[in-house]
Amino acid sequence: MKPSSPSHASAERARDIRALGAAEDELDWLFTCAESDLGRWSSYIPLLVEHLSDGARVGPIDDEDAMIARIDAAGASRRIRGWIRQMPRTHVETLMAAYEERAFSERVRKTFGQLAGIAVRLSTAHAAFDETRAHRMTCARTVTEWLDERIVRDGLRGVASLKWEAQCRWVEAMNAYVKVRDRGPSVAPRRG
Repeated sequence: MKPSSPSHASAERARDIRALGAAEDELDWLFTCAESDLGRWSSYIPLLVEHLSDGARVGPIDDEDAMIARIDAAGASRRIRGWIRQMPRTHVETLMAAYEERAFSERVRKTFGQLAGIAVRLSTAHAAFDETRAHRMTCARTVTEWLDERIVRDGLRGVASLKWEAQCRWVEAMNAYVKVRDRGPSVAPRRG
């Protein structure tokens, strides 16, 4: 078998990077914007109300562009959720943890970024926290408080292994999503 040329390998890598960017765009949209983009009203209610009132605008009726935007959002949401349903449960849980809205201390947020939600759920973090509590070496009541305490005491060095493990879980989950969604462009509605 003939080895791949450097230009072929570069093209493959570029496609992989674009697919990862599209995946991140879709997941960010799904977990942070989809609910508001979908709106709380059915896209068909404004059409029916306008029709039943002989074309007279009654109440807060959306314009056609807003209805089309909600229909596009519904289609994107359906496709993205379909891809997520094809993923192993552990990877879906990782994505959910990464995007979950949760109040973290500034130190934890700054140290872990999007990985904070993953880090606080790691079994290794829970085991280390439980051991520290058993030896009465912490005042923390939760894993999140314990992470903050470790960062204050030891800096990044104190949580580096947990950050690495969270990063590995994130990469595995993103790779699983990219695998099921393939390499097409992002289906997330354009913002702005």
